[in-house]
Amino acid sequence: MCGGFHSGGGGSFRGKVYDSAVSDVTGISLYQEWISPEEARQMAAALQVCDPEKVAAKDGDVTAYEVRNLAVFFQICAERGLGLFGWS
Repeated sequence: MCGGFHSGGGGSFRGKVYDSAVSDVTGISLYQEWISPEEARQMAAALQVCDPEKVAAKDGDVTAYEVRNLAVFFQICAERGLGLFGWS
């Protein structure tokens, strides 16, 4: 366990934990310096229509609950026109 969806406060997002599942569903890796608002919208759309149980069963590192939360997170980004900065 890495501490959950958000770790360390201050808007931190545990992308390392979710990259495989997100990449499989959206075709976009979280391992980028910058994910544009347009890419975040595309990711939100893909996550909204995926089957969280199937994603969790295939990936093994995430739960269906986490996949649903990822969909909500990216939907909020999309609605607010937000992008994401990567941190390595």
